[in-house]
Amino acid sequence: MTGPASEQTRAAKACQRCHQRRVKCDASRTGTPCSRCKEKGFDDCHLIQSRRGTYDRKKWRARSQQTGESSTGTQPDGNPRTASGTARLEGLQQIQQRYSSDVEIQSEADAAGNHPGFDRLAVSPPNRSASNGMQFDKQSEVSNPANARASSQNEPSWGTVFGYFLEHRKDLLDKATITYIGESFPLSIVLEDLKEGGSLLLHHPGPPSTPSEAEKTKEEHPAHMQPEDLGLLQSKRVFECPQEAILDALVSVFLEDVYPTYPIVNHAEFHEQYKAQKIPWLLLHSICFMAATYCPLSLIHSAGFSGRSEGRATYYKKAQILFDSGYEKNKLVVLQSAILLTFWGGNPNDFRNHYTWISTAVTVAETLGMHRSTAATNLPKKDKSLLKRLWWILVLRDAFCGALFGRPLRINLAQCDAETLTEDDFEHTLNTSDYLHSLYQIQVSKLALILRETINYRFNHTKRFSPDSEAAVSFLHTQLQEWRAAVPAALDWRRLSTCNIFSQTLSLLYDHHIIFIHLRQPRAQSLQGSNPHLSTNVDTSLNIIRSAAQHIASQASSLVTRSVAQRMPHEAFAAIFAAEVVLYTQMKHSDPAIAQLSRAELNLCQLVMHEIRDFWDAGPWVMQLFSTLSAKVTADEEVSAALTLSSFNEQTTVTVVSANGVNEHRAAATEWDPWPLHDMFSSFLDPHSDPMFGRNPADYPLFGSDFVG
Repeated sequence: MTGPASEQTRAAKACQRCHQRRVKCDASRTGTPCSRCKEKGFDDCHLIQSRRGTYDRKKWRARSQQTGESSTGTQPDGNPRTASGTARLEGLQQIQQRYSSDVEIQSEADAAGNHPGFDRLAVSPPNRSASNGMQFDKQSEVSNPANARASSQNEPSWGTVFGYFLEHRKDLLDKATITYIGESFPLSIVLEDLKEGGSLLLHHPGPPSTPSEAEKTKEEHPAHMQPEDLGLLQSKRVFECPQEAILDALVSVFLEDVYPTYPIVNHAEFHEQYKAQKIPWLLLHSICFMAATYCPLSLIHSAGFSGRSEGRATYYKKAQILFDSGYEKNKLVVLQSAILLTFWGGNPNDFRNHYTWISTAVTVAETLGMHRSTAATNLPKKDKSLLKRLWWILVLRDAFCGALFGRPLRINLAQCDAETLTEDDFEHTLNTSDYLHSLYQIQVSKLALILRETINYRFNHTKRFSPDSEAAVSFLHTQLQEWRAAVPAALDWRRLSTCNIFSQTLSLLYDHHIIFIHLRQPRAQSLQGSNPHLSTNVDTSLNIIRSAAQHIASQASSLVTRSVAQRMPHEAFAAIFAAEVVLYTQMKHSDPAIAQLSRAELNLCQLVMHEIRDFWDAGPWVMQLFSTLSAKVTADEEVSAALTLSSFNEQTTVTVVSANGVNEHRAAATEWDPWPLHDMFSSFLDPHSDPMFGRNPADYPLFGSDFVG
């Protein structure tokens, strides 16, 4: 039996941190800071506001007991309903008073980023090495045992987010911390009372991701990362960047070759961040991944890689590791990086591929409300333009990757009202030559919309065989012709003596759309009366598809001879793939002239695939696929020709006089010649390899002014 001296005594008053953790505190006895805060290294130790002694504890206990009895069915004398209601009300008031101080303290802690049970993580910035990039400072892990636990002080709750935008709803929006509230969200009903100007605002300011995001450099790690996670990332060498000269060259390639077709950053802001070494690690590795796709091979070797594939894979893996670890919390940076990573094709058994990254990027973009109109928001103009460019790049990638691999479209445009791109959205760039790429972005985004409609109308399992299928083809074809008629003169491939990369890409994509619109369409008679641009000689979709494929093949030879295939946007390569599909089917045509011509044109497309095999992840397997299929067709032709020749020799003989005057029976002089059947030599030895051999140019409207020019 223990005596009175051994009884536990309750501390008179605890500090805020010990009170939150529900542990014993000696602050009232020894003063602040208490022994626990001293041990943890916290100087901000303050006592809580205790209510002890400010109310009658006996009366409160009696009322609480009375409330408990009423809940179990025991009623006091008098009116039971009135007495029970009064007791419950008074009891609830007492409970509310009792916990009011705790709630206030907890709210202050949440606002400051402190959560019960977690201490603040202090991570020392890494040391900078000229040769190894960023080096993690392991001394901070060993010297401070308090770093063994993670901190979540920078992870705002939904209550904090909602409270922030209600309090700061009139502030200028930050493009990286927008809080989007859609109409179907029940909270939007409450926000109806807050709308101004008669329209409901959908984009609201969100709390900053970190207290000092603007001052953050690459040497500083996010406070939410645990030391053991940082150590793992360090072992993966994700905090190492190329040598300064190589990194400068890679960034230059990104700005010169990638940015014009995929403008995911504000040029001026990016330039300033790069000079100040404030480019986030995730975005930096993603940029190096794209630059390694387009840069000269000599730069790849200078960076220490054996080939382009190794360089691309190295930077991609670093970006993926950072993404999976949750290292980067800036939503805009995550979106920009995910868009660049959509150019990673992956392996057949790898679920991390272009489609995965597109889905991730779309999710983040919708979180920021990019799919909705930003006209009524108080975003700076340059930030509005950036968000629009990012959104329409996503629409483009979603449409072309979905069409290429037969995947469902990730973006539902029926729920989107984002404004279309205009030339004003590109006025914040630095170079005067960006005029062409701004026109290209506007036109290719329109083509993406037509391709999306083509997928929905032509390859939707519920609409493919509908009665209005031919009407859909006519509608889509008319849309495409209207787009072509409105192409600016600077990008019109029919009027330019020498096509630039942007105009040639649009030309390839136009033929690509022609193939997709008319693919698997048995008849096209309905097009003649409804579309004045169609030639009267075109009576079937097969002729249209064949002409489009031939036009793509003719451009393929130009890409190889001019050595510009490696600089083309990746969407253009999908047109080469579509043309190869059509040309392969024509290789088996009953007309030998058409079959031989198609074989020669397929070989031209294969040359392009060979040129881009290290640039476009689908290139190697596309090239291998059609090489195998072509070899099979060749083998079948050889067997068929051998059987025909054998039968012909058995039935047809002629009598000739030999040199010694003896009559001999020999096979007819039309013996089988294997040369024209060879893949490469047939295009040189067979006169039918000429695209216009024995043909009327008017029969091929893709080369005429009435169709494509």
